[in-house]
Amino acid sequence: MRLSMLIGAGAFLAATAIAASAIDPQVGGVSDEPNDESPKHIIPIKEWKCTGDDLNGTEVQIVKEKGVEWGKWNKIPGRNVARWAYGNAALWICNCKLTWKHGIVKEELDEFEKIMEKRCGPHQSGWVVSKFLER
Repeated sequence: MRLSMLIGAGAFLAATAIAASAIDPQVGGVSDEPNDESPKHIIPIKEWKCTGDDLNGTEVQIVKEKGVEWGKWNKIPGRNVARWAYGNAALWICNCKLTWKHGIVKEELDEFEKIMEKRCGPHQSGWVVSKFLER
């Protein structure tokens, strides 16, 4: 997202994440899915990792909404982090670019949630790093 959701070298969205049904959860890895095969994807995944903490689904949704509401009026400056927490859930969005400011949009957080669900399992924590120049 221009976040460490998205970009470790761009922005890195590390979030204590979300999930609703898992298919073969894994610990971490590098994406081998070409971006051009998935035109509906917003986040060009570079790396991801499941961190193994169980999260409360309701608390995850509350944290996500906090980020969405904040993002309606604010942007994350370059080399900065925005974070929200509620209960046992937390969301960090890191903008690792030097000067570019990034907003937060619901669609990106929804996609992050789906990525975590697919790769880590229901209501599990984890993070995603997006490709630097593609997000």
